[in-house]
Amino acid sequence: MAKELNEFIAIALGVCVFINLVVIGICVYIDISNQMKNRKLYKSAFVDNITLLGNENYFKENSKIFLNSGRENNYLISLDINKFKVVNNLYGYDFCNKTLNILGRKLKTGIPKNNITCRMYSDVFAILVEYNGDIKDVLEKIHNDVSTINVDNILLHLNISMGVYKIKKSDRDINKILDKAYMARERIKGTYSDYYYMFDEALENSLIKEENIESSMEEALENREFEIIYQPKFFTSNEKIAGAESLVRWHRNGETIMPNDFIPLFEKNKFIIKLDLYIFEQVCKDLAYWKKEFDADLKVSVNVSKEHFMDENFIDEYIRIVDKYNVDKNNLELEITESATIDKKIDVVKIANKIKDLGFSISLDDFGTGYSSLAMLQELPIDVVKIDKIFVDKADYNSNKNMINYMVSIAKQKGSEIVVEGVETKEQADFIKALKCDIIQGYYYSKPIKEKEMEKYFMQNDKSLV
Repeated sequence: MAKELNEFIAIALGVCVFINLVVIGICVYIDISNQMKNRKLYKSAFVDNITLLGNENYFKENSKIFLNSGRENNYLISLDINKFKVVNNLYGYDFCNKTLNILGRKLKTGIPKNNITCRMYSDVFAILVEYNGDIKDVLEKIHNDVSTINVDNILLHLNISMGVYKIKKSDRDINKILDKAYMARERIKGTYSDYYYMFDEALENSLIKEENIESSMEEALENREFEIIYQPKFFTSNEKIAGAESLVRWHRNGETIMPNDFIPLFEKNKFIIKLDLYIFEQVCKDLAYWKKEFDADLKVSVNVSKEHFMDENFIDEYIRIVDKYNVDKNNLELEITESATIDKKIDVVKIANKIKDLGFSISLDDFGTGYSSLAMLQELPIDVVKIDKIFVDKADYNSNKNMINYMVSIAKQKGSEIVVEGVETKEQADFIKALKCDIIQGYYYSKPIKEKEMEKYFMQNDKSLV
């Protein structure tokens, strides 16, 4: 009996040991699996799979620790490769990825140890580094290390741009720090004599100006500080008014802010969507008033920024405004620029056809100033082609071998109406008339005027509407 009991106990102990081993094994397996899963999640969230450096998330997360570590003489360097798309076109996607990988390794190993080096996106890298010497020495070393690299036995010469910002003790927002380095980098883009730019007082003042604009833009819209003005357009055949282009000015604290000072910023922060709708509604309101008071069917062109095109249903809001004021859509010409036509995230052909089907006219602004204008003229249902002032200024008025002659010919073959902007002298006006363009616009005929001043054209026989 005792023997059987001992055997039972032994078996029971063996089973317990076995079960414990299985449980331990399962726990170890689960732990290892969780670690692997966590590593995969970490890699997915924080590691760039091309360079194996940290990605943008990693940079922003770890930069907080870096900035709070008490280090002094910290710099943020933003770096990218000029015309990297050319490399892609020549050698292909895989070759470019290898290039970025080699570039990343050279950046990581070639600078002082106290650094965070990451690939932010595309060919843009960010380096957060502590350096007590002259930062120009670091920049020169980076330039020397990466200007020429060997990729698949091909010696590649890279032209890089670097923007540098020396971080202040009061700086804590990494996004603002990045913006300053990016601004410095953009200042050097397109120049080949220098490869870096240090964030300076001029850029600081520019940033302060931007912050002031951003802090007041919503209030300005509510207070109707944005004024809509019109530049009349005239038929070249008889110089009678053909329509107008809507423009905007910002009046604040007794000063007038010109579009070049706020439109680029509004495009960047997407406020342009609100401003465009504000302008469009004011134009519709004016058109309704002119129709009621003067029976004037004036065609007005209104710019539509490319940010609207990110939502292909944006035109629905325009329709709502048109219906609100009972305006004829034939009197509205929506202007699109090349930047909207080349963005791969935008199905501009689909959207343009929808706009056209709804009854609006479409004009292509700044025709000829970009690379894709000709292609877009073929693909899009363009009613009006607007030729930029630059081609008027550069034309030889005694020759028919100007770029403007060529562009007019192309637009005529397409069947598009031709508007020539920026005509400022009689000589220019006579030249444009000789080209038999449809409509002419510029200071020679009229500067931009307020909506009340437009009324004089509705009451004058020599400039009456046709």
